Amino acid sequence: MNGLIVTQGAPFARPSGHGLWAMAWRRFRRHRMALGGIGVLAVIAGSAVTAPLITSSDPTTLDPDHSLAPPSREHLLGTDDLGRDELARVEPLVKEVKALQNESDDLRRQLKILTGEEKRVTVLLKELSDVIPTDAYLTSINLRGGRLTLDGMAHSASDLIAALEKSKHFKNVSFTSPTTRSGDKDRFSLSAEVVK
Repeated sequence: MNGLIVTQGAPFARPSGHGLWAMAWRRFRRHRMALGGIGVLAVIAGSAVTAPLITSSDPTTLDPDHSLAPPSREHLLGTDDLGRDELARVEPLVKEVKALQNESDDLRRQLKILTGEEKRVTVLLKELSDVIPTDAYLTSINLRGGRLTLDGMAHSASDLIAALEKSKHFKNVSFTSPTTRSGDKDRFSLSAEVVK
């Protein structure tokens, strides 16, 4: 069986070269239409990026005398039915593509964290779900540089420290600010070192 085998209590492990992205890349390379599509997208993106460098025409300027003009020295890709330079009209699309690419990169980074390639986030979230009492809830979880910060509400915030200290995944658990009572619950903020 080709896949990931996880035993109870064992951290997620994936043999090198068999990751999700590696498998996707291998499948993608074998698909000729996908490679051709990437080539076409690269040409479109390349022309969109270089459009502002090549043309000085305003994409909103109308020139009815040159409507539907073929490519020329003045209009490298020709004009549309209103006489607007086609190459100049690509520039706003470039900005949109760049914004989408930045958003995609951000989502890819988040996915990388959640899939455990960078950190054992999934294992830590499972451990927190098991250790934190059912009468408590978290309003914020932050994991940076091997340090976990938790904010939330619980009937007894001091019991959380003992519960987290018993876990094999956390050590040096302490409050980062005084707890405050709100109704029948304590508002807490604590941090812990993640054991590697």
